[in-house]
Amino acid sequence: MVKKKIKDKAHKKESMICTTTSNQALAKLQAKVQDYIDTTGKKFL
Repeated sequence: MVKKKIKDKAHKKESMICTTTSNQALAKLQAKVQDYIDTTGKKFL
């Protein structure tokens, strides 16, 4: 459930920044993921 929710959020973020290059989008997405992992102390991948 949590995994799906995060994927949906990531999809929305990716759609919103689709005007930027894919590299920038990926970097932002990875930053969000890393921030989540640091906050919860868990890995979901």
